[in-house]
Amino acid sequence: MTERTLLRALLEDQGHESFAAFDVAYSMAAERAAQDLRRPSLATVTSSKASLKRWLAGEVVPRGDNAVVLEYWLGEPVTSLMQPAPHRVVLPRFPADAGRESARALNETYAGATLWPAGPIAGSGGVWLFGGRHLFDRAAVSVQFYAADRRRDALLVGRDDLPHLRSFIEPRRRALVLAVPGSADGEVYVLDAAEARRQLEVTVDRLPVPAAYRLDALTFALLWALCNLDGSLQDDDHVIAGEQETVDAFSHLARSAPGRSAVPALSRVGAAWMGMRHCAQHVLRHLRPSARSPLFWTRVRDAEHAAGWLFFASWPEYIATLGERFRAGSAGARRVVVLPDTAVEEADTHERILMFLTVALMEAHSVPTWVCGDADHSGRSAFVLQPDEQVVVADWQGEDHLWHTDALHARGDLHAYADVLQRAHDSALTVSESPRERLLALADHLELDWTWLTSRCRELADYGLSGLLRPRSHRLSVAAVHQALAFVGTLVQQPSQARESVTRDVRERSPA
Repeated sequence: MTERTLLRALLEDQGHESFAAFDVAYSMAAERAAQDLRRPSLATVTSSKASLKRWLAGEVVPRGDNAVVLEYWLGEPVTSLMQPAPHRVVLPRFPADAGRESARALNETYAGATLWPAGPIAGSGGVWLFGGRHLFDRAAVSVQFYAADRRRDALLVGRDDLPHLRSFIEPRRRALVLAVPGSADGEVYVLDAAEARRQLEVTVDRLPVPAAYRLDALTFALLWALCNLDGSLQDDDHVIAGEQETVDAFSHLARSAPGRSAVPALSRVGAAWMGMRHCAQHVLRHLRPSARSPLFWTRVRDAEHAAGWLFFASWPEYIATLGERFRAGSAGARRVVVLPDTAVEEADTHERILMFLTVALMEAHSVPTWVCGDADHSGRSAFVLQPDEQVVVADWQGEDHLWHTDALHARGDLHAYADVLQRAHDSALTVSESPRERLLALADHLELDWTWLTSRCRELADYGLSGLLRPRSHRLSVAAVHQALAFVGTLVQQPSQARESVTRDVRERSPA
């Protein structure tokens, strides 16, 4: 007996195995294909009862326009349609035209990623490839689009889609559910597959996707960073664990700068994670209790390295320990962040948002932070100055080294590093004594819409990130991201503040 083909299984599942039902559905698919694919000739494509019989039996492979219409209709290449069907066949319900247009627009909207459709119908499902420039190795994430209805503060994926949705989220891999409303507003909403599984354990007739999780420059930036970091660190898990003894051998050295070749199997992300962790431990080992406040020099090479502060789990642990030891906020600690103008100029919007959030995270720890854009400072390693005592060098963003650490005590070194800090502070882009004003100036420098960004940060922080950002690697955390979002959210301008600002601006612009 001939095995049932995928074509037969799909048509039986839809109730189109009889020629009468098939002919009606096929003609409608041909008309839609002609419009969507911009090929008017497809509108008149027809089939015959004899052809359908041979196709279903697997005796003849559909060709030409017939193949195009079948692929468009069923979302599978003809070569797959003629293969034996799997034991379980679950069909997606394709979004309406407006929803598919929203899906197609993603590649034009977000320069840092490419959506590859899994089948001939763009906008039904596929693989989202998140690219990178310097640090990221690129990550591929499975995605599936579903039509959704708007309900108050959520979009609802309905009962008709749940069989396919359950099939899509069943494999335990990173995947994203993308909900698209039927309206032509171009909006897409995102939910992590793990959260969808959790929701469907208690919900049987629909899946809510929070309105707070709409895809825009902010949510894309966070997804882009997390997916890239998470994929690399999961791949590096065994390597990092196996090389821990090698890394620990450097812990007793005041000065070290091992090359990347010391751990050749590590990805660039894995090397950055290992470097940040070692640098944090180095600083904590060497900073001593002092009556003088520490002064920090931090460089942010680009958005991909900025993501390390936001997502590497070692950073929140380090900053919490540092705060407890030195009570930085009350002791007058200061930080200069070098964010080279060259890096800003080449960055897309989502990358500039990550840069902004990284500085906001540092401000959130009550450490006043001044941003310097002078590219001449970008090559200097990160350090902490304890005035008149020591300089602790700890940098993990070098091109060829896992890290560069040192501890300097010579009077000449102390004066030289203090002078560097002072010159960078004097030329800073953000000079106000108010964290709100400093971040407002930074947003202006990065060409980010302050009102939109602060409002979106507050919306995301208030709702929570667990349904959007789900690290698989235990070396990542979203705690710092949430803290940065929440802090920026507190800076939303209230109506009274807006009126005062407008009044002040009018007075400053008025002639004397």
